[in-house]
Amino acid sequence: MLVVRLATAQESNPMPGILRVELEGLGIPVSLPMPPPGLSTTSQPFPPPSPPPSPPLPFTFTMKIYYYLDEKRVGVIVGGVGENDSINIFASRLDAPAVSRPGVLYVGNIIHSDLGTGEHDCPVHCEHGDPVIEECCVVCRNDNIVTKTCC
Repeated sequence: MLVVRLATAQESNPMPGILRVELEGLGIPVSLPMPPPGLSTTSQPFPPPSPPPSPPLPFTFTMKIYYYLDEKRVGVIVGGVGENDSINIFASRLDAPAVSRPGVLYVGNIIHSDLGTGEHDCPVHCEHGDPVIEECCVVCRNDNIVTKTCC
């Protein structure tokens, strides 16, 4: 079962819009609102998608994580997700000279349940645009939304 942990930074200025995360690839679409600033939440466990007949072991799957600010989004495609992994997502306000108006920075980490038992092929790609690659992480952006997803 996949668990999602969400946290939003306590900021001196309010967040610039409504923050939420959507997950695709679990068999059912999942939409999770980010908690209020300064708080964290843990989702109910989500079942992984049904494995194909004779899946390779260990069974992994690909999912999309959509990070939202109001109706604008950044999509990140993550491969190599395990059925008992967890996803930790942290959001904070983004006030930077590179963005024209306040935005949001999302940092997502895929935590593998069998971290100590083997190597993972866990590719991360931006759905649109050019990624910035930093070791095990990929930075994707859409105007005033910046994401950094690590696997």
